[in-house]
Amino acid sequence: MRPEYNKTLVPRAKEMRQEMTPQERHLWYDFLRQHPLRFRRQSVIYHYIADFYCDKAKLVIEVDGSQHAQPNAAEYDRIRTLRLRA
Repeated sequence: MRPEYNKTLVPRAKEMRQEMTPQERHLWYDFLRQHPLRFRRQSVIYHYIADFYCDKAKLVIEVDGSQHAQPNAAEYDRIRTLRLRA
């Protein structure tokens, strides 16, 4: 069963699928796309857009980029991680 999500984030998630970072593109095309477990790209979970999500494994993969070095990003990441783990 897929977690609840904020439907207003769906258009942004679709944009992000078209504009993947080089690191996300590498992980997707060289590994996750062919993985035996099904992964979704830029999947909306609660009020977040996860880079990759596997429902069967209940696994979220976040590929850190420069946006995570911004002020307050560490605190945002910490809160997001706690929420997603719950």
